Amino acid sequence: LQPMLDVGIYGRISFMQLFRPQVETQDLLFISTEKYVFCVLAYNRDKQAIETRAHGSFEDRIGKQIDPGQIIAIEQECRVIAIHVYEGMIKIIPIDLNGHFKDIFNVKIDELMIYDMKFIYGTQEPTLVILFSDSSSNMRVKKYTISLKSKELLPFVDKEQEEIANNASIVDPQACFIVPIPPPIYGYLILSHSSISYVPPPFSSLSSNNNNSSSSRSVNN
Repeated sequence: LQPMLDVGIYGRISFMQLFRPQVETQDLLFISTEKYVFCVLAYNRDKQAIETRAHGSFEDRIGKQIDPGQIIAIEQECRVIAIHVYEGMIKIIPIDLNGHFKDIFNVKIDELMIYDMKFIYGTQEPTLVILFSDSSSNMRVKKYTISLKSKELLPFVDKEQEEIANNASIVDPQACFIVPIPPPIYGYLILSHSSISYVPPPFSSLSSNNNNSSSSRSVNN
């Protein structure tokens, strides 16, 4: 690897991640700072320069800030970005088919002690898995679907069984991270200090040509 450019960022970076909307031929870089300001940067090969594609703020005047800092998840299909910085609320940034950022909106969430959240692969609608601690200090995972039409955060529903699936399952008390698994496996891993658990995908949420068999397992160290 050879360094190409040095770019100054006005602020202390809290989060950054590469992502690629379907209309793009190269990755974009999402950056957020401690002051709740974000930008999206792209490299212009012809000009050999960095361009700002989008920028804004997700700061609110009201709301209690969370202790862990910013928890941000970018959906793999680049339809939405979820940002958790205030208790009881998640900020949603929709992204249209042309890769343009739309207006930010807030959705309420009952869980207050959230430790991690990630989007999982292969779902028909953006589906967010959260790792949280309940009122009894049990570590749990729960899936939510983000409705961009109604601007709501909805409990994930298994459409084949017409019921809420895997609702707030208890996991290892030392669980700390969620790792989505890409196709053809799908599902996600729950990482703790001494174990790794695999959670298979909700098959009814996958498109018809993405379904595959899988099993649940846990590895302890």
